[in-house]
Amino acid sequence: MGCGGSKDSSGDDNRRRLLLLGSSGAGKSTLFKQVKILTTNGFNYDNRKDAKPGIYQNMSEACKKLIAIGLKHNYKISDKTVAAGEKLKSLEIDIANQETIEEFKKLIKRIWR
Repeated sequence: MGCGGSKDSSGDDNRRRLLLLGSSGAGKSTLFKQVKILTTNGFNYDNRKDAKPGIYQNMSEACKKLIAIGLKHNYKISDKTVAAGEKLKSLEIDIANQETIEEFKKLIKRIWR
């Protein structure tokens, strides 16, 4: 990841522009979201609504990877956990559908136990 800065053309010597470069998934957007949280009142309703699908997707991917790594390295993982991971793979998360969200929560709890 690289970045470069230049003076802002507004004439304010304390203000800089920043070009942040990096591949997809490198955390460029995350950095600015974190800055927003630290320097403002955080996320409004629309921000939270927009972030939910990504959060659910990230949680799902993380659980699947943890199970796969555990199995690869012969860790003791219960059959119930493996089954929950398999079910999670096929679950299409629809944040507008409370039934889907409840199923997702149930699977995540089973995996983390």
